[in-house]
Amino acid sequence: MWAFNSLQIFLENDRIVLAGDSSSSSGQVIRGHVALNIRYPTKITSIELSLKGWCSGEAAAEHFLRHHVSLLEESQANEFPPGRYEYHFEFPLPGDSPESMSCSLTSIKYMFNAVAKRVGYWGDLHAEKELLVKRIDGAQEEIQSLYKVGEFHSRFGFCLFSPSSSYKPGDSVFLHVGTQSLGYGNQVHRIRIGLIESVSRRTHGRKEQMKTLLHEVSTSWLPIGHRQWYEEIVFPTSSMKSSIHPDCQNEYVSISHELNLTFTFSDINGSKREVAVRTPLKFLPQEMPDSEEGLPEYSTAIAQPPSYFSSSYLPLYF
Repeated sequence: MWAFNSLQIFLENDRIVLAGDSSSSSGQVIRGHVALNIRYPTKITSIELSLKGWCSGEAAAEHFLRHHVSLLEESQANEFPPGRYEYHFEFPLPGDSPESMSCSLTSIKYMFNAVAKRVGYWGDLHAEKELLVKRIDGAQEEIQSLYKVGEFHSRFGFCLFSPSSSYKPGDSVFLHVGTQSLGYGNQVHRIRIGLIESVSRRTHGRKEQMKTLLHEVSTSWLPIGHRQWYEEIVFPTSSMKSSIHPDCQNEYVSISHELNLTFTFSDINGSKREVAVRTPLKFLPQEMPDSEEGLPEYSTAIAQPPSYFSSSYLPLYF
């Protein structure tokens, strides 16, 4: 038995996985029930449940999903004796819904809120529960290597190789870097490799972008007539595990990463210059969602919810 009168929200699955990209996903159905736990007799006039999805930042939050349902609506207050009362519900989640995320620039969240309005001075009963939305794309499962080559003004050439172009926060990125002087007197002295995270958001029609240098390593060697140079570099990300956010692309937020290679080289006159090369590097979620975690197909065998009045608000995406 409960110590006090209370209200709770239960979901069949509080972690929803959308399969495919935003244009091909068929969406999901969110099912659950609201439990009204009565220890002492009380009068309740209505029970309201809402689901909201929003993108927040420095400005006011922008809602992209709203559902509302009245689970109990009577003209007069109902007397509830001690016991447990359950009210079932289901809401559609569109396939192009953005996935849950949070970073310094913005966040995307989904939240259930329930309110049972009571008569008297005891106040209303409240409950809330967060819904986590993830997405799995079949293209993410393909492991591809990273390979980039080039040359600068016939001074020197370079090559960059990594066994994978996708990593997870906390992984060590293994890089193989090589250079080749293409003319007498040309020499590469130093290479700096930096990991850059780019975050852009769009709220209320305005776009804002921020780039952050998460980590940088460098290597150098003595220019004693060596025209070729090759080295294996381990680029650790474990020390900044909490700072790296997985790549994300939706209507409101875009997160991407890239490696920035800066070469310091000199010519026959000893004049030093710097040139930079950038190449994308992808970071996957720390725990890749399993496609089997999605909700099962709709079945009529599931208990039908009681009658209620409901309304849904789904604004068009821009």
